[in-house]
Amino acid sequence: MRYRLIVTDIDGTLVDNERQTSPRTKKILRDAVKMGIGVSLATGRKKDSAMQFAEQLDIFYPMILYNGAKIYDPVLDRYLYERFLDHRVSVKALEVLDALYPSLNAIAYDNENAYVREKNNVIRRYMEKDKVECIEVNNWHKILNAPLVKILVIGIRDMLDKYASDLRKELRDPNLVNSESNYLEILPEGVSKGIALKKLCNILNIPLSEVVAFGDNENDIEMLKYAGLGVAVSNANPKLKEVADYVTTSNTDEGVYRAVKKFIKIVGSAAEAQRKH
Repeated sequence: MRYRLIVTDIDGTLVDNERQTSPRTKKILRDAVKMGIGVSLATGRKKDSAMQFAEQLDIFYPMILYNGAKIYDPVLDRYLYERFLDHRVSVKALEVLDALYPSLNAIAYDNENAYVREKNNVIRRYMEKDKVECIEVNNWHKILNAPLVKILVIGIRDMLDKYASDLRKELRDPNLVNSESNYLEILPEGVSKGIALKKLCNILNIPLSEVVAFGDNENDIEMLKYAGLGVAVSNANPKLKEVADYVTTSNTDEGVYRAVKKFIKIVGSAAEAQRKH
């Protein structure tokens, strides 16, 4: 199979636990681009947070942001696709959180900004990890005049599960995704990385069968299912490994590099061709 597009999650997949991409991974992805193979990112991060990795890798393909709520084209500097939370979902999610779950921390994203009630230690760690600046608001209703893209809730998994259960009682089939072990994301209806991958392939005129997708968590499940080759890193959530076509090494052992080298042989030829010239 000739693959024409590589799409990879960032955290826990492309980068190691220090949020670094290995030199060999950078090189093999750049070699892929030189051979005309597209390389894109699919992440829960917002634009500015994701772009730091795109710039490190010289990636200028449209990328999937906010776990599928937006597709951003860095060349045109505009969104090619975007979805927003229903207003009622945003209001109810934040009301239930404030009333019953004071120990959980929420970050609400509008079109470009991230809002929190308080910059406590949990939020500050998140800000440092994702390189996101958060704006404090003393009342969620101050930001609800404009539609939200997503709400990220951080906390202990048991408490997140209870919160999710209460939301399902209050709302009809909310779109809730576990993106990390201590993250719960509330996304617009019909939004996922998988759906966004379909949209991206339509935009680029590339069949899904010619896509290699990499991931590590539950929010990557649909994306790996839809891709011609779905690859999970060995540190991935067991549910993702079940649907993956192949399990590579971990994010700390260059899992993306090793799988690209194994399945996209043309990359090796590209590197050799570059040396000969």
